[in-house]
Amino acid sequence: MSGVRYDTIVVGAGPAGSSAARALSTAGQKVLLLDIVAFPRGKPCGGLMAVRAGRLFELDGKAAIARQFESTLVRIGPHAVDTVREPVMLVERREFDHALLARAEQAGAEFRVISGVASVADAGGVVLTTRDGEVLRAASLIGCDGSSSAVARSIGVVRRGARPYAVVADVPLDHCPPALVDRPPFFDFLAVDGGYGWTFAKATHLSIGTYGVQPVRALKIALQAFADAEGVPLPATFAAAAIETRPVAVPAGVRSVLLAGDAAGLGDHFTGGGLHSALLSGRLAARAVLEAEGGDAVTLYGALLRPLHDVLARQRAVARLVHRVVPTPRTFADLVLEASAEQPPEPTS
Repeated sequence: MSGVRYDTIVVGAGPAGSSAARALSTAGQKVLLLDIVAFPRGKPCGGLMAVRAGRLFELDGKAAIARQFESTLVRIGPHAVDTVREPVMLVERREFDHALLARAEQAGAEFRVISGVASVADAGGVVLTTRDGEVLRAASLIGCDGSSSAVARSIGVVRRGARPYAVVADVPLDHCPPALVDRPPFFDFLAVDGGYGWTFAKATHLSIGTYGVQPVRALKIALQAFADAEGVPLPATFAAAAIETRPVAVPAGVRSVLLAGDAAGLGDHFTGGGLHSALLSGRLAARAVLEAEGGDAVTLYGALLRPLHDVLARQRAVARLVHRVVPTPRTFADLVLEASAEQPPEPTS
């Protein structure tokens, strides 16, 4: 395998990686898609996306979508619950990610499970060495390997500041209060200091969790209190995940390695959501590789990402305001408008 040269290697077969691999393969590239686990596999995630994000993926019959709702509910004060009227969908990450990978393979991408990434070198093309010592070569590489990206570390990316975590549990719907079974996705910003608790009713179970810039232990304690308040019996075990919400740029001099999804720090700091950013950035990274035609894909990709960076900066401004004023009698819509008006410029690296 070390003698084979690919057009692009994509590391990480989640939504960002599979989206990038499919776009590149559809355009005729020879693509190698790598991950450290076989699929299908589970993923700690609430799985919420706006319905409009559906344009970013094509799944036959949308089979991986568990439920859709016309609105979400938000609590920022001790009494009222606000309704945010935007259609949303809930996906099961095990099925959703597997379906995206299958579409990438159908487009021609070669998928392989590796032991891990030992190093990535960018010099007249990309050389990736696995932990087993295998050497893989390509003209370009897209790192989509999550919040602890080995690709990002290998090319010298340095992350600064604390990152948020999410703690999540799945509870069968028949174990939950009947009022929660058909309740729209609910965000309770009183449940976690500087974060929130959530309940998302899916087809067979309730996803319940907490999110915030706090240690996992503190979020587990907050989750137990939140579940008790909601009348939800928690299972004995929870899942926890780091969410990378600090956008990063590749170091100067790197021309053939791009980062997408959590590896690029494209999580939404306010909600912790990363699915929309992953799907979009994977496609944009593929577009940059194709349009650069062997030139500076990194600079082109940075330009393509600017609108997404602007959206994420606005979300960070909303987070700062909401967490500063809760609990408050004001409406959530008022806070979003105020945050948008007072948002300061924010660097992306």
